[in-house]
Amino acid sequence: DVQVAKWAQSVLGAGLSPDLLLNNAAIMNQPAPLWQVPAAEFHDIIHVNIIGTANVIRHFVPAMAAQKRGVIVNFSSGWGRSTSPDVAPYCATKFAIEGLTQALAQELPRGMAAIPLNPGIINTEMLQTCWSDGANRYPTPDRWSRVAVPCLLSVGAEDNGESVSVPTDVDWGLLDARWIAVSEADDREHAASRHDLSSGQDQLRQLIDRRVYTASARDWLFGATNLAFGVVILGLGFFMLMWVIATG
Repeated sequence: DVQVAKWAQSVLGAGLSPDLLLNNAAIMNQPAPLWQVPAAEFHDIIHVNIIGTANVIRHFVPAMAAQKRGVIVNFSSGWGRSTSPDVAPYCATKFAIEGLTQALAQELPRGMAAIPLNPGIINTEMLQTCWSDGANRYPTPDRWSRVAVPCLLSVGAEDNGESVSVPTDVDWGLLDARWIAVSEADDREHAASRHDLSSGQDQLRQLIDRRVYTASARDWLFGATNLAFGVVILGLGFFMLMWVIATG
């Protein structure tokens, strides 16, 4: 809490109040039946996944609430809406994030939103500890961010309290082609590139319309973890910066 307080003070002290707060704190237990999970390991998971999330809310949300604007995204998981054996501690923390976020949503002033986000299944080292080679079937953090960024940027006050999911039924080949086309646009054709980018964004928003993010009965098919750690957030921040620069 002390570390988060210092971080928040450095940000807010510079006059920067978040419009979009991505609250992603999570570790996972070594897969095992609940009674075999050591007490210290269980404690650490609770401390990071729940208390860590609450610490960020405690120190950042007051400034956002004072301005009555902003979106708080607390990273949940498919395992916050369904369960699997050998990950009971992780499931418990992500179910807690769902409840914590929905209660927080009722406390916020009008004009703000808090949502629990199921990021879907992402190929990270954490996933590989659970599923080994099976993790390779899922998108890398870099690829995932190309879908997650439009999803996150589309969330507004009207979504307050909704359980949201990053879509997984995406044509990755089509998405990659569009992303490469935008990323490699030549500066000499800047005006034309801006037109193409705007068109591409419209198509991308249609492809992954926000309405498909709302949690549905299909969520259990994607029942996975909040596997987006620092590398995901760094990648997400990078692509959000690219997005802002490109759209000017």
